[in-house]
Amino acid sequence: MDALIVEPSPTYQRILSRMLESYDFQLTFVDSAIAGLRQLKLQRFQIICVAMYLPDLTGIEFCRLVRQQNAKVPIFIVTSETEPTLLSSALTAGATDIIRKDDLPRLE
Repeated sequence: MDALIVEPSPTYQRILSRMLESYDFQLTFVDSAIAGLRQLKLQRFQIICVAMYLPDLTGIEFCRLVRQQNAKVPIFIVTSETEPTLLSSALTAGATDIIRKDDLPRLE
């Protein structure tokens, strides 16, 4: 299975890598939304993890753009945000779920 990780932080790329590789995912890393959208045109993924804040778009905007093209792929927004309205917006935009960055070390 293939996973796309859209995350600008090398630290969180490593954490997500350890977590997903333990489930036998083949990982593709990009550090911006535009690079992620480009990658989605080249390859089919079974899961996408995207940071809430990227250099070019938000994870919410990325999610909306992906949902316009692919309604089925699970999209997980990875964030430190706790603002309920923002998290609700992510789910409304099409995120499958929210993964809190504070929970990742425990998930490893």
